[in-house]
Amino acid sequence: MSSEEYLADVATRHQVFIQRYGTGVAEKYVNDLERINERVATRLKNQEIDKATRGKLRQIQLDINQLLGDGYNQANTSLLLEYENFAEVEADFSASMINEATTARYTANLPTLEQMQSALSVSSFSPDGGRTLVNIEQALTRFTSKKAELVRQTVRDGIVLGDTSAVISERIQDLTRVTKAQANTLARTMTNHVSQIAREELIRRNDDVIDEVIWTATLDNRTSLICASRDQTRYPVNSNFPRPPAHYNCRSTLNFKVNPEFDLAGKAVGDRPSKGATGKKDIKANINYGQWLKKQPASFQDAYFAKFTDGDIKAKLFRKGKLPLDRFIDNDGAQYSLQELRQYNPIVFAKAGV
Repeated sequence: MSSEEYLADVATRHQVFIQRYGTGVAEKYVNDLERINERVATRLKNQEIDKATRGKLRQIQLDINQLLGDGYNQANTSLLLEYENFAEVEADFSASMINEATTARYTANLPTLEQMQSALSVSSFSPDGGRTLVNIEQALTRFTSKKAELVRQTVRDGIVLGDTSAVISERIQDLTRVTKAQANTLARTMTNHVSQIAREELIRRNDDVIDEVIWTATLDNRTSLICASRDQTRYPVNSNFPRPPAHYNCRSTLNFKVNPEFDLAGKAVGDRPSKGATGKKDIKANINYGQWLKKQPASFQDAYFAKFTDGDIKAKLFRKGKLPLDRFIDNDGAQYSLQELRQYNPIVFAKAGV
């Protein structure tokens, strides 16, 4: 057999590791941010704001600004360094994939440390579905700047209202709970982004043995419609192909197809993990999300589409009208409205009886 199934097997199983690693990275980042707000709350408790003089109030605000600025900068720097190290490890792993999938006369070209650092600094992603393109440092700076301003505003409002330090500290703790959830999502999303940067850098430097890039989604009911519709879609290696993450908490990854000239025959047929109505199961690596979903019971299909607007009708269009998943979205990955779907697919609506 060709190495394509082997690569699909390795890539999908490695993506599970990436998700677990991302969970750990996110947890550390969240804890760092939580400690910053705890320091702010402690500073407030050391001085009763409602009884403080104007000069004391000014000093408290200056101290809080210092705590926020230093704390967030340190947390972001620590995360960026973590990602630099992670990118090197991922590049090595992708190189090993190429070496294993090609004949012995080829050894993958690795990017230098400087090249990888440059890629991390300039490569952008769109965590909000295409509305904004940012690199990792910009994403972290924007996020922490907004969170710092929320804390400062909470303190200012408390001073104006004459609240006690305890009341203001409690409000900051409320902010912390929201910040933790959002920071977790951001860090997990960026972990996948870094992994894809490393994979793409390897692909770019070994395009003499790699023919195509393959979008690979996770086979379970949490996968987004855009990722499900792109699953197993192939793009020329030197084209402007879409890159994960496609959205916050995106779990998709890039795989690749080796040039037949360098293809190493004899690898066992690969599998990819899935989690359907009957639980976890390995399936053939060349089955895409739409094919996998069709084999699931109607109840599973209904539950999957229920996450989306007009999900009940979309489930019928998929099941009875046999509308492929890639027909539910446009070229940019945005979901078509029900009116647009009917306009573009009138016969399918008739078949589905909706």
